[in-house]
Amino acid sequence: MPKIPTFTAEGSITQLQGTTSNIQMSLNNNLASALAPITKTVVEQKVKENALQNQAEALRLENDFITDMQNVQTTIKTDPKYALNKDAANIYLKEQSETFIKKYRALATNGNVQDKFSNYALAETQKSIFKTDNLISNNILADLNNSYIKQKENLMKTAFMDKKFDMATLKIDLEKLAIDTYSSQVSPPELDKLLATIPREIDMMVGLENVSQSPSKTFKLLKNVNYLPNITIEQRKDLQEKAKAILKPQIRTEFKNYIDARVNGKEPPRFDVEYINEIFTEPEAEKIMVVKEMADNNANTIKFFHTLSNDDIDVNLKSAIEENETTLSGDLAKEANNFLIETVENIKLNRQDNPVKYVIDTNPDIENELINVSNMEAVFAAPNQYDTSAMEEAQLNITERIIEEQINLGIKNVKVMTNEQSQSFVASYNEAAQLSDGDKLNNMVNGLLDSYGDNAGIAIQQLRENGLPFGALVSAGLKNSVLAEIALSFDTKEEKKEIEKFLKISKINKGEMQEEIKDGIADFMNIVRKNTPNDSTDSLTKTNEIEEFLTFVAAQKMNGNPDMSESDAIQFAVDSWNNNFVLTDTYYIGVQQGDKKLNLNETNKIQDTTDLLKTYYLDELDVVAFQSNSEDDPVVLSNKMRSQMSINGEWRNTPDGEGVIFGIVLDNGFAPVINNKGEQIIFKFNDKSGLVPGTDIVIDFDVGFNEPEKTSATMLIDTFEKANQLARDEGITYEEALEKIRKPDIPNIEFDDGKKNSKIPVDDQSSILKTIGDAIITPAYGSEMNLTSAKRIILNNVGGDIYNEESQNNLQKFITAVRDVESNSGENTYNESTTAAGDFQFKMFTKDENGEYTIKKGSAFQTGLKRIENRYSKENITIPNWVKKAKKHNDPRKLTYEQQEELFLINLYEQVGSDALIKAMLNGNMKKAMQLYAKFHHTKMNVVNDEVIKEKFNKAYK
Repeated sequence: MPKIPTFTAEGSITQLQGTTSNIQMSLNNNLASALAPITKTVVEQKVKENALQNQAEALRLENDFITDMQNVQTTIKTDPKYALNKDAANIYLKEQSETFIKKYRALATNGNVQDKFSNYALAETQKSIFKTDNLISNNILADLNNSYIKQKENLMKTAFMDKKFDMATLKIDLEKLAIDTYSSQVSPPELDKLLATIPREIDMMVGLENVSQSPSKTFKLLKNVNYLPNITIEQRKDLQEKAKAILKPQIRTEFKNYIDARVNGKEPPRFDVEYINEIFTEPEAEKIMVVKEMADNNANTIKFFHTLSNDDIDVNLKSAIEENETTLSGDLAKEANNFLIETVENIKLNRQDNPVKYVIDTNPDIENELINVSNMEAVFAAPNQYDTSAMEEAQLNITERIIEEQINLGIKNVKVMTNEQSQSFVASYNEAAQLSDGDKLNNMVNGLLDSYGDNAGIAIQQLRENGLPFGALVSAGLKNSVLAEIALSFDTKEEKKEIEKFLKISKINKGEMQEEIKDGIADFMNIVRKNTPNDSTDSLTKTNEIEEFLTFVAAQKMNGNPDMSESDAIQFAVDSWNNNFVLTDTYYIGVQQGDKKLNLNETNKIQDTTDLLKTYYLDELDVVAFQSNSEDDPVVLSNKMRSQMSINGEWRNTPDGEGVIFGIVLDNGFAPVINNKGEQIIFKFNDKSGLVPGTDIVIDFDVGFNEPEKTSATMLIDTFEKANQLARDEGITYEEALEKIRKPDIPNIEFDDGKKNSKIPVDDQSSILKTIGDAIITPAYGSEMNLTSAKRIILNNVGGDIYNEESQNNLQKFITAVRDVESNSGENTYNESTTAAGDFQFKMFTKDENGEYTIKKGSAFQTGLKRIENRYSKENITIPNWVKKAKKHNDPRKLTYEQQEELFLINLYEQVGSDALIKAMLNGNMKKAMQLYAKFHHTKMNVVNDEVIKEKFNKAYK
């Protein structure tokens, strides 16, 4: 029989707490009775687990309930419907609570959980009701307090706004408000305490109001304990600090105004220093008192300074300083003198930076007159006021007074409006230009001319310094001209865009147009450059603006006239500009002077006047000699000055273009002279007085009328006489003097400027002046008079001797030979296959990409003309008009023979490497002369072997 296996237990089952693990069953027990303890334990454990699960579920539901009820509480707090109404709040809370209880009971898994949750929820609802009641009670009290405070403020505000309101009535009203509000809310002692604060609140409110409205007066009153007696000490100090905070900036401003008035020489406003030490820190208070004392003590001296010119003010400052050092103690004298020095510096600075404002600030009469003009403007601005002549006359008169005052004070940069007025005008003009408001631009310019009359030029110049666009300048300066009508549109954004668009669509090269316009106004711009200081960008700016404007004019003309050619439009623009000016050697005359257009007789009269003044009235001008580092004898200096004015004196345009100023041309520029009154010598184009500037001397326009007309010979003699006189005055050689003086433009004459015989004393040179007229011309001088500029340049610079007749003859032979070779001595002046033209056959065009002669730029003719301009500029020779015209018409055949010869010679001379062959040619070497022609004119060396060319050179060199 098999054995029954036996097992040994190696582990145990985890048992529930409270179970019995050592069960033993006797033989008398059955299985049920044996397992009874186990069953009981299991059942009890299960009951416990269910209870725990129910508890956890009930708590989860309660938490969700509490979250929803918190939202209900938030609504009650924030919703005005519930925040101040307990009944409404509780009804709302209970409704929401019941709703949430039903919601979460339905989510419970058994009745036990439902009961537990309901008990928790009801308890939470009771707590919410209690908290809500407390919250609303607090809200009601807070609302009551806010309403009380607001009502109290309204009562106090009403009392202060109604000046007739009795403060006693205010106290009664506030007490009634407090009683009505709190009698049922607080205890009688607490109410009495509240009522006791009302007088203090009223006083504090009065104090704050008075500090705000009258800080200075209130600050003083606060020192008296009977003023606002109900406030505390701390409140009184607080009011004083508030008053100080308001007073400090006010007092600083008042003090500045006080000192400014003293500095400007005016009677200052009252300045109270009684409480300065209490309001400011000690250092600041001390500084205020010291500066005030300095200003008061020197008031009369400063007033006197304001009456002095800039030249006199330094001398008087020195005297005042010396007096202070004598009469005052050391530190006090130092303080006073520092104050005076600083004041004088400010006077000078204000005169320079903003002269019109300075005049207004320091001259009460002018200030009052300006106020009157301003009042007149207000009257004339009223409806139905159209006759403004009286106002305009008043404006012109006050402008004259302002200018006169500046001149009396020695202010150099005279202006007619303050910087602020000028800047404001420019800003308004630019704004209108951006909006393309042509009517406003026109009205502004016309108003400017009406307001300033003959001084409009000064106004325009000042506005230009502040950025006034160029179109306004043209419109004002060329009034009633064709260009004046176009000028304002040049400043408008819209019109400029239209013209740029037209040029782009039409494929017109703006740069080339501008170049041609530049050539057309070259004579005018040469004058402008003369009138501009050396190394100044002002000349370039003016040039660019004028060229840009005239390019705009030409383009606008083409845009409005489709049939007009580019060249005609350019010529229109150039002529329109040039017709507005009459040019002299050193200055221009604007034909339009204010509202008046000068006629030919009037412009001639201006030129006659300036010529007469320089020729016959230099002594009457009473000019002060320039200072010298090497000479201090006033007689010698005066004689030298007289010589310089006679020889190198010139009239140049004033900055406003309305007149001319006399000065001397020096190596480093132009120096205006001044007379003994410290005035510059200025002649205004509108001057009809007939007097020598700065004097009451009448100009005799018949003086010199019967003098013989100047010829080349007489001008040459005058020049030598001037050089001779200058040499005697300055103790230099004749040739050194000749180099210094301004020589006249005499046809075929070039002065040697000291290159020869520079060591010959003046007395030895003077013998050439023994004879008058043609007898003065020696053979050498006679031969020189027939030389063109090109011949003189070549003979002098390469040959080394302009008077060498052999060199002159050899040069002429060379010219004759080349002319014969090129055009058969002027018979064949055009080669159609190459466009070469003229006696010396300069090509008019170069080939284009198709091999056709169509391109003007870079042609031999244009290159030659450019070389003339370059050489003439280097030699200080005025570029003649024929050169400028030739650059436009581009045809050598339109030049005279002499002009063609000039072109031929300069073109050779300017080429690098030509000097050696030119030198050989001047020495008579025909072979070298042929090489010179071949290399630098024909540009092909093999032509020297051409038999025809050899024959023609041999013919010329017989």
